[in-house]
Order: sequence, then structure tokens, then C-alpha cells
Amino acid sequence: MILSFFLIINLKAIACNRRVILQDEGQSNYLNSSLVSKGYTTYVVKSDYSLGNQKLKLKEGTIFEFDGGSIHDGILELSTDCMLIGAVYLRRACRNVEVRISGQNVCLERVEIINESGIGLQSHTNCSHLSILDSTISSSCDNAVKLVADHIEGVTENVRFENCVFYFRRMGVEIQNHGNNSCRYNKLTISRCCFKMLPSPEYGYAISLSGNGRNANISSNTINGTVVGVEIVGFSDVKIRDNTFLDITAKAIVASNERIMSDITIARNRIICPKAKLQILNTCNLSIKNNDLRLMNLELGGCTQSIISDNNIYCYGHYAVMIDGTNKESRNNIVQNNTIEQLGDNWAVFRCYGKNATKNKFLRNKIKRAISKGVLYDQKNGAANNVLIK
Repeated sequence: MILSFFLIINLKAIACNRRVILQDEGQSNYLNSSLVSKGYTTYVVKSDYSLGNQKLKLKEGTIFEFDGGSIHDGILELSTDCMLIGAVYLRRACRNVEVRISGQNVCLERVEIINESGIGLQSHTNCSHLSILDSTISSSCDNAVKLVADHIEGVTENVRFENCVFYFRRMGVEIQNHGNNSCRYNKLTISRCCFKMLPSPEYGYAISLSGNGRNANISSNTINGTVVGVEIVGFSDVKIRDNTFLDITAKAIVASNERIMSDITIARNRIICPKAKLQILNTCNLSIKNNDLRLMNLELGGCTQSIISDNNIYCYGHYAVMIDGTNKESRNNIVQNNTIEQLGDNWAVFRCYGKNATKNKFLRNKIKRAISKGVLYDQKNGAANNVLIK
């Protein structure tokens, strides 16, 4: 598998066929630029090296292949065509190391990054074709991963995190594009990863897509015990599919932005979070289908042309589904063919609220209420022209 990534990402290093063994039996091993001075070279790390709390920038095409060794205490900067690779069945930590990405075509595979004093991995540049695979990234005080595209040139494309574990206090994976109305991210994949929040969180968000971007695929992940599962603030064309959310305490999935987002798909997820909401704001063409949802309630606000269908919904709040038109139009949304069990202190199973909530339809849903009080459907605060068909 390693060879396949060599072929895809780092052909020049293979062509040069330069391999340098980094091995020193001494007790004070410091890794500096003089020991890794050649680009497009594979350095096999067999000993433990300190960065001396300094920054070491690897030249283009440098491959670090960890084979029994590790690095610790400092900043490791990866430029274009760089790779970090751990040996099969042996993960040695980059201990108290912040990994920075300053180029494109970078790959980390089977490595462990632990940083107790800052972010685990970050980039403030165009880091297109970044692959983080089969790795563990941990920050006990900040983000595990933070990619920032504020004011960069071009679009960061083809970023993927697969089969990884993230430990964090602030955020697991944060994708940021602030102060910029242009799309700066395209083709993002977060798949088959596990997110674990550390004690005393600052924010406790597993995944945050913040700013203008598109084409994100969040699939087959496990998010357990965080404050927020997935936050979408400005991204469009986002697919959240086949994930498991457990014991989220505030919002399992939340989407919100002043600019209207579009084409968010939430499908085939298992969300077991009785204390959390699923809240989608300012979105058109939203699809929520074939999910198992056990949560406080589901809220839409400022949404148009949405469809919520074929879900099993167990709600513990005062209502199961609310469409809010207080501030922006919430119209032409359809809630149909769901099985809904209301387990909380029921006000209404379906509620439309606000003068801009209109022309929404609730069709052919199967309803069961544990508490008989309350109503099946109501319109409040000016909501009108909504349709309920049992």
C-alpha cells in the first residue's frame, strides 16, 4: 500500500531512489536541517530525535519513513510532495509536535501526532491533494486539525481524511475560509474516522466546515460524546451519510449562515442523541432521508424546497419537527412518510412558526405519542397556508 502512494504522490523520490538511515544510539539526538538536507529523498527514522523546540522545514519531496524511531518537541513543516509514513503495525508518536503543511501533494499514512501545547496539524496555505490516512492526531488543548484558507490564492481541492482517530478539546477537524466570499475549498472527504472529545472542552465540535466551500463528503464516521457533531457554516453540496452520532449534548448536525446554502444531504445516519437537536438554517434543496433519529427535535429555519422523508424519528422535546419562518422564508418544505414517536412533553408533533412559514406540507406520516396532551399540528405567530394530511 505504501508503494502505491509513492507511485501516486512522489515519483521523483522513487526515481532518485535515495534512502538515508537516521539512526543514532546517543542520548541527545537533535534533528536539524543538516541531517535532512536533500529533497526527493526517503529518510528512514530508526532513532528518537528531538527538534529542540524549533521548526524544521522539510524540502520538497522529502519522505519520513518511521521504522522504530520518532520525533518530538517542535514544529515539523511539510512542503510540496512530502510524506510521513509509519511502519506497519508500529505507530511511533510525533510527540509534542505540531505538523504544518505549507505545500501541495502531502500525505500522512499510519503516523501518530500528539501535541499537548497546540494544534496537532494545520495549514494556512493551499494544501490541495492532502491525504491523512490510518493516522491518529491528538491535541489536548486545541484542534486536532485546522486548515485555513483565509485570503489564499486558488482553491484547495482533494483533501481527504480516512480511517483516522482525532482527539481534541476545541475541534476535531476544522476547515476555515473566513473573510472571503469566494469558494476556497472543493472536494473534501472525511470518511471512516473516529472523533473523541477530551475533558473540559473549549468548544467540543467534531467537524466544522466554516466559510465558502463545496463538495464535502462526510461518511461512515463515529462521533461520540461531543458538544456538536457536524457544523456547516457556508458550505454547499455537503453529503452526510452512514455516520453514527452518540450522546452529542447540544447539536448533532447544525447548518447556519447568512448566505443561503444549498444541496445538503443527510442520509442513512444513526443519531442517538436524546439531548441534542438537528438544526438546519438558511438552506435550499435540503434532503433528510432514511435516518434513525433519536433526539430532542428537528428544526428548519429559513429553508426552502426541503424534503424530510422515510426516517424513523424519536423525539424527546416539546415538538418533533418545527419549521421556523420568523426571520426568513421557510416555504415549500415537505415532511412525508416518516415514522415519528413523540416521547417528550408534547406541545405539537409538527409546528410552523412565524409569518414567513408558508406552503409547507406534512404528508402521510405515522405518529405515536407517549403523552396524550398537546396537538398533532399547529401554526403559531403568523404562520399560514401549511398543509397537514394524515
